[in-house]
Amino acid sequence: LFKKKYFMYVLTIVPAILFHYSAFFLLLLPLVERLKIKRVFYFLFPVILLFLVEVGWSLFMLFRMIVPVLPSFLSSKINIYLTLLANSNNTGANIYSFAHIVMFLLYYFLLYVNKYLASDYDRFLVRISFYGICSFYLFNFLPVFAVRISGYLSTVLIVLLPNSVYAIKEKHMMVLGMFFTFTL
Repeated sequence: LFKKKYFMYVLTIVPAILFHYSAFFLLLLPLVERLKIKRVFYFLFPVILLFLVEVGWSLFMLFRMIVPVLPSFLSSKINIYLTLLANSNNTGANIYSFAHIVMFLLYYFLLYVNKYLASDYDRFLVRISFYGICSFYLFNFLPVFAVRISGYLSTVLIVLLPNSVYAIKEKHMMVLGMFFTFTL
């Protein structure tokens, strides 16, 4: 995807969809990645989504309208999840879980060090982690989707954290130390 070899990307994702349907959302990543987004948006949008989820906003009705348009293998599975959701007392994914708070803070740390990252590839991975954070909030009404999709997209943090530590100058090590002190 980083090298803009979209055909090879799709050929890689299609077998993943055969293993698990939630990988279907990874097909949307090339479309979203082509958007030109200002840096301020990367800072503000996750916070705005967090606030909207906190006040009770969700994409549930929009999601309900999109489901009939999806391929039948996917829409039937989503309808099962929506039916289970309607018949339960579920209030959505826990946006204040320890793991998610650490991922949220780690994302903002990576935005802070983004200008120090050595390669365009690392900056690309920061944008992927942005989509992971946002997908958690956007699909919060359906915890199965929220956790799976954000989990897929947030695996880039495994590569980003060591690269960001390597890229930071000594004067920024205090910020890094404070980050880990407060999150762990």
